[in-house]
Amino acid sequence: MTTAKREVRRLPSEGLELRADKEKRTITGYAVLFNSRSVDMGNWHEVIAPDAFKRSLEENKIDVVSTYNHDTNKMLGRMSANTLRLSADSRGIKFEADVPNTSYGNDVLELVARGDVKGNSFEFRAKADTWAKMADGKRQRTVLEAELYQVGPVVSPAYSETDLALRAEPPQDEPAPDTDKIKRQHANAKARLAVA
Repeated sequence: MTTAKREVRRLPSEGLELRADKEKRTITGYAVLFNSRSVDMGNWHEVIAPDAFKRSLEENKIDVVSTYNHDTNKMLGRMSANTLRLSADSRGIKFEADVPNTSYGNDVLELVARGDVKGNSFEFRAKADTWAKMADGKRQRTVLEAELYQVGPVVSPAYSETDLALRAEPPQDEPAPDTDKIKRQHANAKARLAVA
C-alpha cells in the first residue's frame, strides 16, 4: 500500500549536537534512522529501509528545508541555499544546518546547547511500502521508497497526537490504529515526565 499524504515522524535524540564557530552556527544530527523500529503507533510499528530516500536525494528535485518544530516561519536551513546539507550513511540520514542569526535562530541554538531540545523529526511522502505481521502479533510497515521534504529539531521527540492524521493507515483488511490508546499513552508519558 502506498499513500500520497505527507507524514511526520519524530525521533529521540540521536547525536543532536551543537557546533558553533564565529562564521557558522551549525546544528547536526540524524533526522532518519534506517532499520530502526518505531514506537508502537497503535498495534503497528514502522521501519525505514536503508535505500528509502536514495532516489529522492539523488534526483534532488525537492528543496528540502530544515525548520524548528515543523514551523516554516522558523526556517533553519534550505538545500538550495546550501544552508542545509544532508548525507546518508549506513545508520541513517544526517543533517547539518547553518542556523540563521535571527531571534528564533538564537533561541534554537540556546535550547539545543542547554539540552532542552533533544529530538529530530522528518517529514516525508511514502511512494512504496509493505506491511507484514510480526512475531509479536503487531503489524509492521516498511517504507521502501519515499520523498524527503523537511528535517529538523523538535521540542518533543515523542509521537504526538496532532500528527495522527498525517500517518499512513494500515491496509483495509487490517484494523486501524487505536487512536484513543495512542492518546492515552501520550498523556501517560507526559504525566510521567511532569512527575520526574
